[in-house]
Amino acid sequence: PWLLVEDAALDLDPAALLGGVLAVDGLSAGRVVLHRPPAGGGEGGGLGLPLPVQVRQLAIARLDLSGAIPGAPVREVAGAGSSQGPARFSASLTASAPGRADRYRLEMDHADGRWRLDLELAEDPGGLSVALLGPAANRIPAEWAAPRLSLSAAGPADALTLEAALAAGPLRAAARGTLDLASGRADGLRVLGSLPAMSGQTWGRPEITWQGMGLAADLNGPWTAPRVNGRIGIDGLAVAGTSDGDAAWAVADLTLDARGGARGLDLAALARGLRGPDALPSAAGKPLFLSAWVRPDTPALPITLSVRHPLIDLVSVGEVGGRLAAGQLVLPDLAALSPGIGGGAQLDL
Repeated sequence: PWLLVEDAALDLDPAALLGGVLAVDGLSAGRVVLHRPPAGGGEGGGLGLPLPVQVRQLAIARLDLSGAIPGAPVREVAGAGSSQGPARFSASLTASAPGRADRYRLEMDHADGRWRLDLELAEDPGGLSVALLGPAANRIPAEWAAPRLSLSAAGPADALTLEAALAAGPLRAAARGTLDLASGRADGLRVLGSLPAMSGQTWGRPEITWQGMGLAADLNGPWTAPRVNGRIGIDGLAVAGTSDGDAAWAVADLTLDARGGARGLDLAALARGLRGPDALPSAAGKPLFLSAWVRPDTPALPITLSVRHPLIDLVSVGEVGGRLAAGQLVLPDLAALSPGIGGGAQLDL
């Protein structure tokens, strides 16, 4: 069986049934074990009960999800709910984990075409959210493995107002805007994020470090191909090139901008204070500008790329990861790259 329920008890209110309501004073189980998700293949659909339902108290002493989600801690669940049909219902659930500080709270209701949802989550390291990631959780820094999440949504399905905030170790993220669930669109969805100084040792080699990182983006349109207007800023970015951690490449600050959508995305980057593994020309630390235009909705991903710097000027047209259709590389000051050589050079690609 995919589900095991032990020590179940059901306490009905007969008087409420005379009034046309199926009222459950108590629904409890000593232990519920989910061995695996239920097999699909059915048509689905609700229970289709002919009268309103109230569950005044739900209690599960031990909810074991480890068969379906390896590593998930055992939960204790309590809640209540009511339904007057698929168009009007409400539910509240709380969950905790014995011996852990994990806490979950869910409040949800739907009436007169409007939704309300409130969700709060707080976990110790190694909680349910980490277990859901499976093997990918091994790449998460340990200090990120104790998330705190709050989320609220309210309104009709085609204009649902969303607010969410996430904290996971030093990571902070937030989102606010309006969602159209019926058509799968976002309207003015603002996403913010920040990450202070970190070392990328857990990300494998080469080691990546930064002093600070921030994200701000506005999303509009279909979720699968939204229009984007966003910026990522990174301070003190460095990539280690040797086992003793000496920086092979470093940038004092890097700014990445994106604007557009599936039919055309403009990308721009500005890097200041570039340093390399060896002595670089003094002009190398001057600002480097990169711009690109790409068509995400085309399989070949056509791209136009431009790089501007006192030591290099590059323009190219081609495909991401594919052929180069045309391009031009200009080195305006060869002496800065190799003393003893004067003038400049131009190469048509």
